Amino acid sequence: MVVSVELDFVDALRGTEIRVRVPGGRRCKACEGRGVAAGSEEQACPECGGSGRRQAVEGPMRIVATCPACGGTGTKAEPCPVCEGSGVEPGDREVTVRIPPGADTGDRLRVPGKGLPGRGRGPDGDLYVEVRVRPHRFFERDGLDLRLRLPVTLEEAYLGTKVEIPTPDGPVTLKIPPRSQPRRKLRLKEKGVRRGGKRGHLYVELDVRLPDREDPEVAEAIRVTTKGYSRPVREEITL
Repeated sequence: MVVSVELDFVDALRGTEIRVRVPGGRRCKACEGRGVAAGSEEQACPECGGSGRRQAVEGPMRIVATCPACGGTGTKAEPCPVCEGSGVEPGDREVTVRIPPGADTGDRLRVPGKGLPGRGRGPDGDLYVEVRVRPHRFFERDGLDLRLRLPVTLEEAYLGTKVEIPTPDGPVTLKIPPRSQPRRKLRLKEKGVRRGGKRGHLYVELDVRLPDREDPEVAEAIRVTTKGYSRPVREEITL
């Protein structure tokens, strides 16, 4: 039995428990999945003599098939009135599934014994949960690494500063060095995805934002900044 679930980005990073609705019914409680009414005695199937198989001869070939009368069990009895002999109560059921930290789109998680009910005295099957993780507004995932494009002001990029940013382990302080250029990448070691015994990093790309409001004083201040360049900014551009 396979079911699909969609996880929140943060829940997938940190791990969580979810309730999954599983179709296919559940083992009948009245007959414990045997399909036999309480107090009814099982007897050898008269059609197959208790073997659970029927033989048919077609020319030189002998064909052996499951007995249609007893379904291969070799026995017959009064069917359970609750499940009508199927051993399964109809309806959906809910199963608790633990999502480990670091789950990603495409993962398939196995939950033993929570799949389709077993027939007769057979064990229940396994449940497989296929994972899809919703994208995040700001963070992107690359394997075990996380990437964040962080907006900073012109002042913060030029003078340097410390800012607080979120991580899977909670907020941390990131130091932005003075005179950081746009698209500069800073690494926060082992602040990425935790999966098993491994841990990725968080890479922060600086997105330097210019003032977006028209202001004569700001314009004059920007003109003054041209004195701070050590060389022409397009000096190395060639064909």
